[in-house]
Amino acid sequence: MFEIKRSILSSVGMILLAGLFLAGYIFDFLSDDFALVGEFNEELGPLFGPLLYWAFFLALLWALFVFGKLLISNDPVITMDTNEIKFHAPIKGFSSKSFTMQWKEIESIQRGYQNVPFSGEKIEYLVITPFNEEAAKKYNSLNVKSDEFMSLGMSYDMNKRVGIPLKGLKLKPKEILMLAKKFLAENS
Repeated sequence: MFEIKRSILSSVGMILLAGLFLAGYIFDFLSDDFALVGEFNEELGPLFGPLLYWAFFLALLWALFVFGKLLISNDPVITMDTNEIKFHAPIKGFSSKSFTMQWKEIESIQRGYQNVPFSGEKIEYLVITPFNEEAAKKYNSLNVKSDEFMSLGMSYDMNKRVGIPLKGLKLKPKEILMLAKKFLAENS
């Protein structure tokens, strides 16, 4: 069994950013004038201003918890063995799902990308083409609906292929592709 784990640097940066915002909140909370709530009150009124203030505070705590958990955990993101390939979603319950597919169900594997709107960045994916298109449609159902509303910029057809994000992993995308093709050739 081969395991590909998350790079620590991706979680450290997010923890530092959330910690910086949290420090601003704590400093504001301890100050006499409570300036941030006043700013929110001016913009949104006395009811929604404090509500948004505390909602953002809770979101920061949630981000610290999630990225702290990702930093501490040593769970693999992608595992490959002689039977199957598995993608373990880092945050369950959101758009990313866990994915498991037998090697004998896979037609081909290649690299794809997503053009991120407004930033020009490309996120690389391990693109798996299953023999059965229904598996791809089932896994990508939420992304296909999102793509109809606003283009996600995927370089592959989400109705026929499944993409596993490769950003923030310890191995480079080329190395992961070579390993996956090797496992596919040996075990299909």
